[in-house]
Amino acid sequence: MKERPPGGPDPHRTMTLSTTLLLATLLPLAVALGHALGRRRAASAERAAAEPLAEGRLLASLSHEIRTPLNGIAGMTNFLVHSDLDSTQHECVHTIQSCVDSLLFLVNDVLDYSKLESGRMEFEHIEFDLGTQLEDAVEVFALEARAAGVVLLPDVPADRSWKYSGDPYRLRQIVLNFV
Repeated sequence: MKERPPGGPDPHRTMTLSTTLLLATLLPLAVALGHALGRRRAASAERAAAEPLAEGRLLASLSHEIRTPLNGIAGMTNFLVHSDLDSTQHECVHTIQSCVDSLLFLVNDVLDYSKLESGRMEFEHIEFDLGTQLEDAVEVFALEARAAGVVLLPDVPADRSWKYSGDPYRLRQIVLNFV
């Protein structure tokens, strides 16, 4: 250990004083840095929480914009259904109508997704005929299947009631995904 030169500073005392000054300088910087990081973290959390809400609003807005022309197509198709058509034309128009319904269901599903994200999802509880739902779902693919040499037939026995209560739109979506 070195001895203190005569009249010179005590090395232990100098070292203690230097360490104290260093800590006194760094401590406020560390506290300020901690506060800044906390504010950044809070701002990031707020942005992350806002993103799904913004995405949900965008999806809802786009869905409404798509629904408007689809409703126009549905109206024109409904007009054609009630026109004088031969059986092939009537079948084609009915298929168009079924496809428009499927697209409207898809748009509604996107709206449902935005409702689900915002915690406002509700399922329908209405009476529907299961046989009709199955027939309509299969008919969407009937022309394409026939062109491929495949016959799609819903196997719906006529000897029993097919009335149920639930969400026919979700059921149809499931059946379309299976077909």
